[in-house]
Amino acid sequence: AGLSWLTVSNSLDDVGFDETGYELVDARTVTVSFQATPPAGTSFACAVQALDEDFGIVGWR
Repeated sequence: AGLSWLTVSNSLDDVGFDETGYELVDARTVTVSFQATPPAGTSFACAVQALDEDFGIVGWR
């Protein structure tokens, strides 16, 4: 689980987001830090996926 992917369920042109870091805790756990900035007054939702070296999804939140 060495990579992460941020998916924002809104227009990507309107929402700013940055992965600020990640840590491989162990073979089954990754901790991801990110910052999302939607336009003022806009609601949005996001999902974080953990990907393996072959880009297969190994976890999500």
